[in-house]
Amino acid sequence: MRTSRRQESFSAFLFLLPDVAGLILFAFVPIVLAVYISLTQWNGYTQQLFVGLKNYTDLFQDAEFGKSLLTTLEYATVFVATMTVLSLCCALIINSVKGIGQEIYRTMIFTPYAISAVIAAMVWTFLYQVPKGYFNSFLMSIGLDKMLFLGSPEQALFSVIAVSLWATLGYNMIIFMAAIKDVPAELYEAAEIDGANFFERFKTITLPMLKNTSLFIIVMSTIAALQVFDQIKIMTDGGPAKATNVTVYYIYKMGFTVGQLGYASATAVLLFIAISIFTLFQFRLLNGGKTKDEA
Repeated sequence: MRTSRRQESFSAFLFLLPDVAGLILFAFVPIVLAVYISLTQWNGYTQQLFVGLKNYTDLFQDAEFGKSLLTTLEYATVFVATMTVLSLCCALIINSVKGIGQEIYRTMIFTPYAISAVIAAMVWTFLYQVPKGYFNSFLMSIGLDKMLFLGSPEQALFSVIAVSLWATLGYNMIIFMAAIKDVPAELYEAAEIDGANFFERFKTITLPMLKNTSLFIIVMSTIAALQVFDQIKIMTDGGPAKATNVTVYYIYKMGFTVGQLGYASATAVLLFIAISIFTLFQFRLLNGGKTKDEA
């Protein structure tokens, strides 16, 4: 009996070893190195000079870093709120379609998620072009003035958000649809017998049953939004007038353009801490003050 258990434990260890080794090599070790580099002054070529917490104290006095945090927060707030509402609405609408039509619409909405973020950003950049992009051509064809989109400090960030919504809407819709299908049909039948309309059934049955799914989507979307980079780099390069200079792009610029890897690493460490705190706060807020384990 003991020999059999040891063999099972050893087999389980062998199966887990590649994943654990990969996690240590590609996640834990880079985090440790980033923390160490954040305590140094280094451009990637010269010898590292240990400066302690100087990079962190300089960050709190950096106005551009503060502005990048506000831009990132604005992006995340608009993206997460819009994504959650739209994906839930799409899930409810598509779920109500019967037969093969549901599969067709579901595939159509999900397809953009399978497209590379870089390719999607390049295509949308072409669509946003002024004055001969598709969107502006359409606006002028119906008698409206053309818009600057990516060339406007007021419109650029929201133009990038639109691309992110288009690319990830289908994935979150599929998750919501799976959760909706798991709601017991008996609950809806009982509510219909009691005379509840669609909105009453949604409020008292569907929405409470989707609480955990909504929490997952909100948290994961927030983490992704706080780390947005691909679309920003391809479509705006942080402009115009630094209107889309989010924190991850700021880290990239300081590390690989300016050559301050220590300073960039300090920024990355602070962002990691901020994302962790923000995620825990969301868990407690959406779980009614309980942590994930307590819930």
